[in-house]
Amino acid sequence: MLGVVLFTGCASSTPNPFAEGVGSLRGRQITVWVRSANRNAMEVTLLGNNGQRVQLGRVDGVQSVTFSVQWRDRSIRALIEMVAGRPFTTRSVSLTSQKSVFIDINSRLRRSSISAN
Repeated sequence: MLGVVLFTGCASSTPNPFAEGVGSLRGRQITVWVRSANRNAMEVTLLGNNGQRVQLGRVDGVQSVTFSVQWRDRSIRALIEMVAGRPFTTRSVSLTSQKSVFIDINSRLRRSSISAN
């Protein structure tokens, strides 16, 4: 006896952040170098945020670090989180010609910034 099994997939209405589109790199990942200077006394967690949060790294108080992350978007903004404070999101910067960013974490979090370099 021959049986036929049909598999049906679930349709998802959630957009794929890595799909081709205006803001994507068409499925390619690029290595982005993130340099960060924390002028705050508290340790912070840095997240890349363009529709989906991706942890970039942690920076101890009054330290500078450099790390790399695989990224699939044409722009990046940083979400800076402190254990005992409110998070802050920087403006977005373009990665079309640059593949490194500098995140300056100010002692007053709202004065923090991101720049492509």
